[in-house]
Amino acid sequence: MVTKGSIVDSIKALGRVVAVQQQDLYFRVPGNLQTMNVQVGQKVTKGELLASLDTSTLRRQLARDQAALDAQKLSLQEAQAQLAAANLGLKDNVEEAQANLRAAQAAYNTAVSRLQVLEQPSSSDVAKAKAAVDAANQAVNAAKLHLQQVQAGPAPADAQKAQAAVVSAQAALTLAQQHLVTLEAGPQPQDVAIAQAKMQAAQAAFTAAKAQYEAFKNGPTPAEIQKAQLAVQQAKDALYAAQTKRDAVCGQGRTSANCKAANAAVDSAQTNLDAANQALAQLNQVLPTDAAQAQATYQQAQANLAAAEAAYQAAVAKASPTDIANAQANIVAAQAALQQAKANQAALTPTSAAIAQAQQAVASAGAAAESALVQYNSLLHPSVAAVNQQKNGVIQAAAAVTVAQAQLSKAEQQLTQGNTNAINLQIYQKKVEEAQLQVDQDNAQLQQMEVTAPFDGVVVMAQGQPGDQVNAYTAVVTVANPTQLELAISVPQTSLSQVAVGQKATIKMDIFPKKTFTGVVSALPSVNTAASSSSSSSPGGSSSSSSSSTPPPGTAIDQSPRVTPQWPGPGAQIGELASVTIVIQKKSNVLLIPTGAVNTINGRTFVLLDDGGRQKPVDIQIGIQTDQETEVVSGLKEGQRVFARNI
Repeated sequence: MVTKGSIVDSIKALGRVVAVQQQDLYFRVPGNLQTMNVQVGQKVTKGELLASLDTSTLRRQLARDQAALDAQKLSLQEAQAQLAAANLGLKDNVEEAQANLRAAQAAYNTAVSRLQVLEQPSSSDVAKAKAAVDAANQAVNAAKLHLQQVQAGPAPADAQKAQAAVVSAQAALTLAQQHLVTLEAGPQPQDVAIAQAKMQAAQAAFTAAKAQYEAFKNGPTPAEIQKAQLAVQQAKDALYAAQTKRDAVCGQGRTSANCKAANAAVDSAQTNLDAANQALAQLNQVLPTDAAQAQATYQQAQANLAAAEAAYQAAVAKASPTDIANAQANIVAAQAALQQAKANQAALTPTSAAIAQAQQAVASAGAAAESALVQYNSLLHPSVAAVNQQKNGVIQAAAAVTVAQAQLSKAEQQLTQGNTNAINLQIYQKKVEEAQLQVDQDNAQLQQMEVTAPFDGVVVMAQGQPGDQVNAYTAVVTVANPTQLELAISVPQTSLSQVAVGQKATIKMDIFPKKTFTGVVSALPSVNTAASSSSSSSPGGSSSSSSSSTPPPGTAIDQSPRVTPQWPGPGAQIGELASVTIVIQKKSNVLLIPTGAVNTINGRTFVLLDDGGRQKPVDIQIGIQTDQETEVVSGLKEGQRVFARNI
């Protein structure tokens, strides 16, 4: 029967538990195995020595090379000491001569600059000198004015201001003292009575405002509405009676006094009726502004009551030690302020010392002004003697520069002659470098003859006994990290091309009986080569994940794709087997027939269709095929019957 359904194309393979991180370790040089310190299943830590070659010959060579290096270093140190001793005094002479030359050159530049200023002063120098004279004269005037002010005494306004400051400070001290007395005396009956009266008044105002606010908020009661309606009816009856009486009185004569009185009574009754109607309307309709005003009045009354209650509590409360201490501190501060105000007032009265100081300031300002004027006049009209003296100074400074240059040249020549030993020093340095290079090569070769653990893990392979001949780059130990495990699966070469990273898989293992768990293909087969492993970060080891696109002849090819399982729990161990089914593809809602109904002869694929009880060959195109079912891509329709073999 041709039916519709789902079909899954999968590959079944055998898997083995392996570590995600696993590394083959080897020696980089051939030799005789000296030690094999581990065995399969043994735990190792990173950096631990696992195996080593016989290094006795190399270590003897290293000792000889190290001794030669030490000897060359001693010879170099001796040559350096000799050169340093020979050049120490010469270098000091050069540095001293350089310092003398710099000083002589600076003195010459200063002498030339001063001569230029004497012979041709710049406009800016003249302006600066003139400004200095003006500033000095202004300082003299200011000093004289200050002397006059000191001698005249304080101005009336300053005296009044100082007196006012003293009075204010005295008043502040008095208030601070009175406040302390009040605190120490405790609550006064009259203050308590006043605060209590204010609190009671605030309570009454709050009660009234609350009642009015609630009246606006809740609306009029039926009794209030009924009372207002009755008032309207009574006002109507009174208006009707007044109108009836007016008609009777005014019918006799509208100009009489009785008619006027009757009309006034009607007007009064009408006014009363309007007021009653307005009151009734106000009960039936409360304006938002009235409600808001009532609410604001209520909130203000509530705040006033809280303030009055706080004032009452403050009036009846006794002063705390802190309040008294603060009041005492305020008195001390007020006393200090009063003393300072009196001192400021007294300072306004000139003393003999202040007058003498002001007079000295006038004298000093006058002397500075005279000096500035002399410098200004000498700048405009320098004397011949001063110019000649400065010229002689320039000549002497130039001669000092010449002498300093000659001394520096001589010191440098002596230092150059003393450096003839520097060539020998370079020869000794080169010999040390060559000896160090040989020692480094010996140490590097020693490292190549040892295998250490690249990480914490477990030994899964160890081969060789002490004395065995070991080839270079041949794995002797394999270390795996058991904390992260995966499955290496064995897939037939013909099906390997169908496996791709990301495909899902179902897994069964004896360690997890009656459990089927899932995984995903995480890596495809890779190629391990000695060339790629030589770039490993760990000396003497190659990672199992290194690969090359074109492996050389004789290179081992890893035919094991990797599957990362969703482990149902702990317990899996390296080396355990697993049954793995990889889902290659899955199709839904396709035509399916039993695989036994498919016939293939001479490249032709067909089925025997039930045609009214007769077998009719029909060519078909198939897709996914399993042991039980086959997908029909074309040639059949759902519901048709086909003949299957062995059925």
